[in-house]
Amino acid sequence: DINKIDINKIDVSKININKIDVSKIDINKININKIDVNKIDVRKIDINKIDINKIDTNKIDVSKIDINKIDVSKINISKIDINKIVISKININKININKIDVSKIDIKKIDINKIDINKIDISKIDIKKIDINKIDINKIDINKIDVNKIDVSKIDINKININKIDINKIDINKIDI
Repeated sequence: DINKIDINKIDVSKININKIDVSKIDINKININKIDVNKIDVRKIDINKIDINKIDTNKIDVSKIDINKIDVSKINISKIDINKIVISKININKININKIDVSKIDIKKIDINKIDINKIDISKIDIKKIDINKIDINKIDINKIDVNKIDVSKIDINKININKIDINKIDINKIDI
């Protein structure tokens, strides 16, 4: 259920997607009340290898998320393998995005076997500015993460700057939310 989505400006100069395979996506429910993100500055993040086998999330409650601006200059994703993602509930009431600038997104291969989303509830999302300079991720393997309950009353992020994101390989075996 999506009640209102307000997007003021989205600029995308180039998106290259070679192959996306999605076998099954089921979306039932997710609850996010409000997220405020004002500013996040990320200069450089280098991740060589992350191994996670399983992620189980029973409940995630986010009251407020506000994001002012998202600028993405370059995103390179070579391979993303997702075996199973289970999300119980997602509902979106309002999403406000002021500006999203994406100069280049390169995606080589995305394989998704099964995504089950039961319910997602998002009452309001305001995104003002996100700038990311460079993020290099060579390999992420996710085996198991168990999260029973996450309650976030308020997250305020002023600015996120992302210039470059390079992801070589992401392997996710199972994600349960």
